[in-house]
Amino acid sequence: MATTYYTDQSIGSDSNPGTEASPKLTMAAGASLLSVGAGDTLLVKTGTYVEPALTEGNIPGSTSWGLATRIAAYPGSAPYDVVTLAPGGGTTSVFSFAGAATKYIIIEGIIVDATGVLNNCVKITFFTDPATTHASFIRLLNCELKNSLSNGILNTRPAGDGCEYLYNHVHHNGDTDHDHGIYHAGVNGLGIGNHIHDNSGFGIHNFENNGGVHNNVWHSNDVHDNALVGIAGGAIIGSGTNNQFYNNLLYDNQGVGLMVRYSGSNNGKVYNNTIVGNLGEAVSVQFSSGDIIRNNILRGNGTNAVVIDSGTTSSITASNNVTVDPLFVDGAGPTYDFHLTPGSPAIDAGFDVSSVLTTDYDGNTRILPFDAGAYEFTSSGNINSSVAEATAVGESATMVIAAPINTVPGAQTITTNVQTAIAGISVSGGAITMRVTVLHGTLHVTASGAATIS
Repeated sequence: MATTYYTDQSIGSDSNPGTEASPKLTMAAGASLLSVGAGDTLLVKTGTYVEPALTEGNIPGSTSWGLATRIAAYPGSAPYDVVTLAPGGGTTSVFSFAGAATKYIIIEGIIVDATGVLNNCVKITFFTDPATTHASFIRLLNCELKNSLSNGILNTRPAGDGCEYLYNHVHHNGDTDHDHGIYHAGVNGLGIGNHIHDNSGFGIHNFENNGGVHNNVWHSNDVHDNALVGIAGGAIIGSGTNNQFYNNLLYDNQGVGLMVRYSGSNNGKVYNNTIVGNLGEAVSVQFSSGDIIRNNILRGNGTNAVVIDSGTTSSITASNNVTVDPLFVDGAGPTYDFHLTPGSPAIDAGFDVSSVLTTDYDGNTRILPFDAGAYEFTSSGNINSSVAEATAVGESATMVIAAPINTVPGAQTITTNVQTAIAGISVSGGAITMRVTVLHGTLHVTASGAATIS
């Protein structure tokens, strides 16, 4: 039976049993109570924990996501208590995972401060034999990963299957252009909703020199102001087959927006990204074949195009990409809003890629013909002025507050039918579906439907 244990700096002692009333003092002591394969959880209460790194020696693995071992910040009002793990000098990585038994582990809501640490915030790696001793199925959820001298997350080759990076804030990592926000060299990985900025190399580095980085999916990530040192960019997707990259925002990176290239890069799918204001080429394709690059907005980059090296590539499809002014809500910055306004040339400009994606960055359903870019245009313009009135309705506010904070992966969804009357607005000829989402601290209210609003 799964058990929940507790760590609390304010009242804890490592001689305590680890209950909420009698918690442990340190994270390491709390983690020592977790059992292999039991689905146990350690909840950590508010504090800055200056203690040695947590590794596979401290955190036992499990056998499935349903029985995953979990270390999480205590569910507070924000939605977590503010919990920081900051080992300081002498430690190689703050969290380190290796070994075939090190799998199905969730780290949730923790601020990982690698100031003074020798290398990474998080390292997912292997022992002596990479083929048989690599860690796998590690999930980082709603964490902040910052201030490392190397990578925010390093998943080395050949790393394990099924690692997931969900809704993390990854920033100010690295010292050279070989250090990245997320360095992923695994297979069957998933990166959703991460905010990645001010890293010295690439924001997202889905790549390994020797290839083998297959079947990874990256979507709805906000990637900006990376490539602070040397030659890098917003993201690189390469060295493997069937990698997917869609509904992402890539802007103001000090290099190329997106690279698709190298080491057996084949059959990648690059759909519906907004790639804006990067110093180099919008999309650079080289040493690759069979890639499909569609429905992207490419604007304000050093070169607003999909630049294909004809000597080293073959069978590249690039179509339905918008390079003229897309008429963003705010494309000038510094506080961007890349939603489309009425009359945008990106509206209905896309190709049908519904075999891969059916929603946009906000989670709104895409309607054929698809729009280009990360956001599908919605008819929310006439409703935005009444957002305050709409969210004041008791049913809507209750739905947002009651949304479960620990349901993963993906956004929380609650469906209900509520008859809502808003002064000055009438709806006829059908129904309007309103969606409220919170992403990176911003509340989005959108509406869609066939009805007429007046």
